[in-house]
Amino acid sequence: MNKRCLTTLISIILLSSCSSTQTMISYYVIDPIPMPTIANLDKKSVQILDLKLPQYLERFQIARREGANRLTFSNNQQWGENLRKNLYRTMTRNLAILLGTPDVGTAINRSFAKPDYVLRVSIEAFEQTADGRTQLAARYQISDGASEHLTTRQFTSSINRDTSNQYSEMIADLQALYAELCLDIAINLQQQEAQHAD
Repeated sequence: MNKRCLTTLISIILLSSCSSTQTMISYYVIDPIPMPTIANLDKKSVQILDLKLPQYLERFQIARREGANRLTFSNNQQWGENLRKNLYRTMTRNLAILLGTPDVGTAINRSFAKPDYVLRVSIEAFEQTADGRTQLAARYQISDGASEHLTTRQFTSSINRDTSNQYSEMIADLQALYAELCLDIAINLQQQEAQHAD
């Protein structure tokens, strides 16, 4: 191998190593937010039976809206784990604090006792829109342990600020919106419990 070929090969190796350091991946999760206990359901159990997400949110790459009917996914900004599992766990912890009961969980990780309340959640939007708003849209249904339908609610909330390309700010906004959803569910559960007590 002549000197010119060797120099070219070394340059290619150096360039590829530089480009790999420039494409570091940042990973994010939605964490529980410290919130006050708003109810005393310490002897009640809640089972989160289902939490649905649109299929486009089941990817590790974080989705953003770029216009009508258009999504983009970042290869360098990703969820640290499966988003649905992350949201399940975070909702479990948020509701346990808000409702003052340790017996909140999924069919897998809660007690074997028949649940007093069963919760089904369907998230319809959980991303930043093309105009810079961070949005969460969801529906949830609460039933009692006998699966008798008690209530269905629509939840929509958004945060308006120009996060531009700051993914850390966007994720913080999504986390705050998710905490709002958990609070809305907890208030509804508290109301259902008060009605049962009457």
